[in-house]
Amino acid sequence: MSSLIKMLRSIYPEQPFLEITPEDMEAASPNNADYSYDVARRYALINRLVLNCFTNWLLMEAPIEEEFNIWPSAEDLPSIWEFVNGTALTIGNTRLALIPQETIDTDEFSVPQEWVDIPNWLADYYLGVQVNLEQRWLRIWGFISHKTLKQKAEYDPVLRNYSVPGELLIEDLTVMWVARQFQETERVEVLVLPELFGHEFDRISEVLGKPRGYSPRLLVTNSEPIDDSEVAFPKWAALMSKHNLRQQLYSKLCGNHYRERLKNF
Repeated sequence: MSSLIKMLRSIYPEQPFLEITPEDMEAASPNNADYSYDVARRYALINRLVLNCFTNWLLMEAPIEEEFNIWPSAEDLPSIWEFVNGTALTIGNTRLALIPQETIDTDEFSVPQEWVDIPNWLADYYLGVQVNLEQRWLRIWGFISHKTLKQKAEYDPVLRNYSVPGELLIEDLTVMWVARQFQETERVEVLVLPELFGHEFDRISEVLGKPRGYSPRLLVTNSEPIDDSEVAFPKWAALMSKHNLRQQLYSKLCGNHYRERLKNF
């Protein structure tokens, strides 16, 4: 363990500080062909690092007895990271969402709306993970429940994030482990998503399935689209919530990206 990690652990004794080794970086490096734009590749690298390091920590140090599982599955992760930052795990009946942030400070914690408002995505607890690739460490700086996030977060309609002051996160993860034992849900109800029929998916896929070099999420709006270049969030959320539809859009984007790369040779 590096002297830096030891020092950080002494300063923040209740927050896990985990070292990122060269082997961790190599294991987390994404296959470029699995993603259609650079930010998604960055999401994939950071989220894979966080997932690998956090699950190793769970096995070695966390006071839990249940097995944990990646949600929805390890195979589904690329089709999530292509669009949205974050990774979910289930431990017994509890779901955790790991939300990495490459940030210098922890004054604010932001969670993408998909993890908060899509009924089958939302978690009981959201963990803020500060990632420092230059110094090769990550820090789990606290957690917040879905209930508190919905009640106290400020919603950004442009970035479509829920944000709270960092001070609202509980830094001692022991509190979370103890709360799980009472088996009380920390989730609140969210709006039911609309049905997405075949012709609607075809239209959305036509709008979002073209390689642009940036996330198709930027074409999603919270109001009714003003033209055919945008998609309303409820329809986007309905698509994201369905494995087969999300996978189709993901495959279309990555397939298009691959064909565009071939044209450049």
